[in-house]
Amino acid sequence: FDSTWSEERQIEFLTEERERCLTNSLYLANKYLWIKDSDDRFKGELKFKAWKAQEYALFLIDCGLSLMFGKLRQIGFTTVIGGVMGLRTMISKNFYCKMVAQKGDKSDEIFEHKIKYAISKCDSYMKTTIPNWATEAVKFGYSDGKGSESSSSSMFEVSAPAADAINAGTPSITLLDEIGFMKMFGAI
Repeated sequence: FDSTWSEERQIEFLTEERERCLTNSLYLANKYLWIKDSDDRFKGELKFKAWKAQEYALFLIDCGLSLMFGKLRQIGFTTVIGGVMGLRTMISKNFYCKMVAQKGDKSDEIFEHKIKYAISKCDSYMKTTIPNWATEAVKFGYSDGKGSESSSSSMFEVSAPAADAINAGTPSITLLDEIGFMKMFGAI
């Protein structure tokens, strides 16, 4: 993206870039995803670069399949999938992503460090103009550039496990994190 481009060229680029990101999650992740990292070598943040297992997972997600991943601990799936879905929600219109994660501090941490952080670090030219940050959700809206605002058209929400956690709202995609710890699914 180059701010010296004509307005027509900027719109053309952003339209094409948005389409690339919505059809290829690996492209979206490798180009726009930043992750919070506790390692001082990276000053608390790290530009994402997918590992092989993450590449496969993102490909399968793009295929539109209903998926359940059984995986080893500490390979970054929550960070990657949460971050990518947060970014995808931001650049989509009328998209609702719901993540059900362990209640309390765990779901708060996931939302703050994996979803909100990824969205906040994204390049400004890809961001919507009206983010609405809440404690468990982020809503995205759009402005026509003349001072008027539309209502939120996309939302990413994190909630604790409950029998009715995904009943309302008809999510476009639902993510269940650490389902083995959720009583509603039994021990897996």
